[in-house]
Amino acid sequence: MDVGSIEVPIAWLWAEKNADDLIALSAGRVSQVTFEYRAARDVLALTLFLTGEASGTGMSPDHLLVLSRHLAITTRWLSWCRAGLAATDCAGCDLRMARDAWQWLERGRLLPAVPRSLWLSDHVAGAACGLGLVLGRRVVHRCLANWWS
Repeated sequence: MDVGSIEVPIAWLWAEKNADDLIALSAGRVSQVTFEYRAARDVLALTLFLTGEASGTGMSPDHLLVLSRHLAITTRWLSWCRAGLAATDCAGCDLRMARDAWQWLERGRLLPAVPRSLWLSDHVAGAACGLGLVLGRRVVHRCLANWWS
């Protein structure tokens, strides 16, 4: 969306908001300044953005099942995410923000407390991506469990 000469990343902002909402639903109040929070939020936001599930209509169990399927296998998510970012017809600042999140996930290795076992590989993605996928899966599964209980 272009407001005058200001480009507004509506699709990306909805993806981040929905990711924030999912994390809050699954974990309650969580500090948004932690490495873990950002990793989970960025993985969820990228998945929402690339599936087109990020909108102002709220999340349903069907949306959560779509997320769960995409997050299920780490290597498949990585390939799907790379291909989606390369092929998306979305342009402008939405795509720039999505690519920035992806780059942070790939390079995010700044927290020594994250076990190396969560790193996907030194050349594929950083600890942020591995941790984000683990936490993103947990968030979606808790939300689904809450929905059905």
